[in-house]
Amino acid sequence: MYIIDRLSLTIILLMLLMSLSNEGYEWFYEKNKRFFCANKDKGCTFRISYNKPISPKIPTVIPVHAILSEYRYIYLIFDILEGKKNKFYLMAYDSSTKDTIISNGDAYIIDCNQNNKYEIQIFKTLKNNSFIQFLFLGLPKNFNMKVEIRFKLDQLLYLEDFKLNDLNSLKSSNDELLLEYLDEINNKSNAQKERIVSAKKNFCKITQNFFDTTINLNKDEFESTYSEIIMTPPGFVVIISYEVGLEISTEKFFETENNILSETKVINGKIYSHYDGFDLLIGKKNLDNNILKYIDLYNKNIQDIILSFGIEKESYSITVSTNESFNCTLFTLRFFNDIGDGTIKYEIEIKIEANNIMLSQLEKFPKPVYSFNWSYLNENRRMLITGVIYTLIITSAILTNGSTSGLLTLPA
Repeated sequence: MYIIDRLSLTIILLMLLMSLSNEGYEWFYEKNKRFFCANKDKGCTFRISYNKPISPKIPTVIPVHAILSEYRYIYLIFDILEGKKNKFYLMAYDSSTKDTIISNGDAYIIDCNQNNKYEIQIFKTLKNNSFIQFLFLGLPKNFNMKVEIRFKLDQLLYLEDFKLNDLNSLKSSNDELLLEYLDEINNKSNAQKERIVSAKKNFCKITQNFFDTTINLNKDEFESTYSEIIMTPPGFVVIISYEVGLEISTEKFFETENNILSETKVINGKIYSHYDGFDLLIGKKNLDNNILKYIDLYNKNIQDIILSFGIEKESYSITVSTNESFNCTLFTLRFFNDIGDGTIKYEIEIKIEANNIMLSQLEKFPKPVYSFNWSYLNENRRMLITGVIYTLIITSAILTNGSTSGLLTLPA
């Protein structure tokens, strides 16, 4: 029997109020907003660097038509976080066909010294059920930029923005510097393919071992990012993603949450080192013995999870984190070329959220005892969800000085 205190369960229930109110594609895009920019009202923001020069995908139905002209528009706002303001090239294309959506050419020159707000005007007909992506070329290696995309008409932006349209586009075949950048990124992309194949392999291995889900990723498609949503009883949403940088570097793509519970390094399938983030509990008074027991159970649980990945010939780290709002628990895996120097080949993230389906099921049980009948889950999935519950209990102890009362039971 796993023991859950009443306070922890209350916090878990608050977390479950994150509902699946959006349906279909809107809900899918919201859960995958790292990889899709699909909110008409709010737009999106993302980070661009030399190692990550491609934007999230924009569904072709999102950009709206201008009122007084025959084009669709997207606002782009650039905020350089690292590096000097300089010129770079912007390409825009249909991600399914790789055909440019730019008229009379295939690129624009962006000069952030001149202006950091632009309106791209799309005169070409966009295909249904497809996506737009932006590619940034000519970025220096120490460059880091935040990009904001907006879709709603803004009179101030409309009047102030520089227009990117068929009148100021250029052809890459006529620009020697742009051709050099294209050759460079093509060479990098060819070297990147081997790491993408490895990321896909381990991504599919995890989804199969833990979620009984077989995902057929086409070997001939070399997407540097991918995400899959898996619904798993007793009411959790799992978002598992991978991301592969243009080259091997120390740059990290997936960010951990504020509260890090542990970080473990694995070499060739064996645990090399294990670090607990539970020093957050230092100085907390009246720690309940049950919480200390949970910490021991968690340590064993996370080691069992790692050994069940089935990844035996890689060097990687796994960081487990959660936030104080209990919105999610993250398992962040970083695969290294050399775990000593921190050069990352690719990353995989397992993000686990709970939804209102779980809450509705909980309300059917007689109080004060709640139980989950999850014996029909496979052993690995049950182990992973148990780990999530441990993270919630331990983090709640951090926030409440480790005080517990009114224990409830959760059967294995």
